[in-house]
Amino acid sequence: MFVQILSLILSKSYHQSYAGRYATTYWYYCSQSKGLAGKCRKHEDTSKHRNTASMNRFDCNGIIKITIDEANNTATLSMQHDLLHKRPSNTTVSQGVKDFIKENINLLPREIYARLVAEGLDTSIRQKQIHFWWSHIGQNRYKRHDDAFRSAIEWLQEGRYNIILEITVPVRAIAFTTGIYEQFRQMGMEIRECGIDATCKYLMHSL
Repeated sequence: MFVQILSLILSKSYHQSYAGRYATTYWYYCSQSKGLAGKCRKHEDTSKHRNTASMNRFDCNGIIKITIDEANNTATLSMQHDLLHKRPSNTTVSQGVKDFIKENINLLPREIYARLVAEGLDTSIRQKQIHFWWSHIGQNRYKRHDDAFRSAIEWLQEGRYNIILEITVPVRAIAFTTGIYEQFRQMGMEIRECGIDATCKYLMHSL
């Protein structure tokens, strides 16, 4: 009876199967296998585009093979996985949560999360999931091109920032002014030294 129930369950979800005379074999592949990657297709109706981030995939050859022999009431399982890779992060949230994030996109992720919790957010949802969708939904505020370098230039030009350096060889680099120096001068403040790190994480200055 157990083998019959198992056979019924396996027949509902599998990637490949083969029904022989005496037994049926099912193959299940790792969800992150490159072999399962399909070509991205956009719906003709642009209002239905979701732009979900693609999954990280690997040449892991992850396969679970299960053979059900109902005649002998036995089940045989074998597993192969050549590469130990990180499991995908769970970023699943309801459409209602996504809509709330979109409506409050100017808030910080932790502030959005706190408001959602106050409104009875599912306790299984973590702050990192809110941060993921806040970043994903909010990118439309500044993303202008699929190429990050071109996108940055177009965004700066749109904001009328003064680009003082734009090179692509030997590396791609941009330098621009924001107008803050002129604001300091108008306030009668003199900058003697100003330094900033390459990743723009902090600004050090002495006045």
